[in-house]
Amino acid sequence: MKLAIEVDGTTHLENKDKVYDKKRTEELEKLGIKILRFWNNDILDGLAEVENVIEEQIKNIKSP
Repeated sequence: MKLAIEVDGTTHLENKDKVYDKKRTEELEKLGIKILRFWNNDILDGLAEVENVIEEQIKNIKSP
């Protein structure tokens, strides 16, 4: 499995963008790519927690 990280801003709140993101996520997951999504504010206000989530996901990928 592979991992992709998405950083979303306010434009992703619009309905057309939500639909696009959902469809793209489904297509990537079919290819064995797990998507982690974070809001801009998550990164700006809590980078350490974002890093922890990413590290945990990497551990889960490496451990079958």
